[in-house]
Amino acid sequence: MTYISFKAPGEAEAELAQMNKLGFIDAVITEDSDAFIFGADCVIRKLGADIEKNIQIFHSRALNVASVGLDEDGLLLYVLLAGGDYDDGVPGCGANNAQAHARCGLGHRLRQILVSYAGELHDRELAVWRDQLRAELRTNASNLLRNKQAKLAKRIPDSFPSSRVVDLYTSPYTSWSFKYIGQAPQVEAWVPREPNIHALATFARDKLHWDEEKVKKRFVTVVWPSVAFKMISSPLVMYNAPAKKFITPYTNARLVKLVKSSRSTADDGNPSMERVRLRVSIDNFQRLGGITSSANGMNVESALLTLPRSILALATRNLLAESTSFHDVVEIDSSDNDSCSDSGTDAQILENEGGSQPAPVKNTVSREIIDLTESD
Repeated sequence: MTYISFKAPGEAEAELAQMNKLGFIDAVITEDSDAFIFGADCVIRKLGADIEKNIQIFHSRALNVASVGLDEDGLLLYVLLAGGDYDDGVPGCGANNAQAHARCGLGHRLRQILVSYAGELHDRELAVWRDQLRAELRTNASNLLRNKQAKLAKRIPDSFPSSRVVDLYTSPYTSWSFKYIGQAPQVEAWVPREPNIHALATFARDKLHWDEEKVKKRFVTVVWPSVAFKMISSPLVMYNAPAKKFITPYTNARLVKLVKSSRSTADDGNPSMERVRLRVSIDNFQRLGGITSSANGMNVESALLTLPRSILALATRNLLAESTSFHDVVEIDSSDNDSCSDSGTDAQILENEGGSQPAPVKNTVSREIIDLTESD
């Protein structure tokens, strides 16, 4: 299902953070906030078994707002004070004190010293900076601490911050490090791929020893929703509006029903976080997998899946005017029926503001491919 794996030369999260920073991946899924220290732009934390409901998405730009005050330099000072994967920080400092110091600008000065000075001059400037840190703890001159922290000031050792820990955070060993002599991952070959349905079904039969009834039952609940999601989110997908059919070079499925699942938006009001539940036909999936009808006649003809409404809009926009926004792409049955049965109102393409159907744009997939897939 387009899972790519390789061995990082150093810390896995540092490798992923660098890939995120360079734009090779959209986000880093981790439960460790150190990914931001390594330079990640977007971090997804999974909080429970149900990944659709129990995740948190964090962006580095959101950490840099005035109320949080954690830019790149502030994050470094924060982890050095509060502790992270490489050491425990300053005993008794805690997250609140660490964040306060990150907001008062000491992180910027620390970064300047690390970048601009070396040798004895580096040590002298760092000693001055350390005294400033202690003075801030004793006096709370910035008025960002909850109270004065004279005892904590005495706990700042002359060896703070550890040069080893600083180097681990600021110069992590990754595939893009100057000193790395291996070959960087071939990210240009990482293209979205749809699953090989025939190979999946064959594996289930030959390796898992599933009979046909078990293959059919498990694929309906586990595999087909994933196959449909990959198909709809494929950059090659096209939507045949009259037939209500999603088409890629590998497979196709008819849109059976579309029901609004969630009206929630992101914290910044971005409606692209709104999700929809829909059913798509699975007859072509089953043909590709060589899956026959159930002997008992109880055949499920569609699969249920949930996806962001913005993804659905992108999937349907190939045959619409380029100016169409995802708000205007589909009209959704508002019954909010979680059962999402195959009967009911199908999704319909909305008319544009002028009352006429949007003009078609140039197809991104050849007519021959469409004819081939529709003939399955």
